Amino acid sequence: MKDLEALPFHKLSEDLVEILCRKTQNKNTQFFRILVSYHLAKLAANMRVNVLTKDRGSIPVNLYAINLSPSGEGLLNSPVM
Repeated sequence: MKDLEALPFHKLSEDLVEILCRKTQNKNTQFFRILVSYHLAKLAANMRVNVLTKDRGSIPVNLYAINLSPSGEGLLNSPVM
């Protein structure tokens, strides 16, 4: 079985992640990888893309993602009261 840590990421999605990290000045790439994956899957689902599988036939694209940031992530840019 392949080591999942050693697999490369998709070039287009990694470019989008780099842009988002640079724009927000946030180095949390995992947060933006999940965000980009969600929006790309949502785009494909809106175009009614189906995946042809060997065992179940044609199924629609679906993604379930929970995107959580580390504790205190939003406090860095919040105004002090």
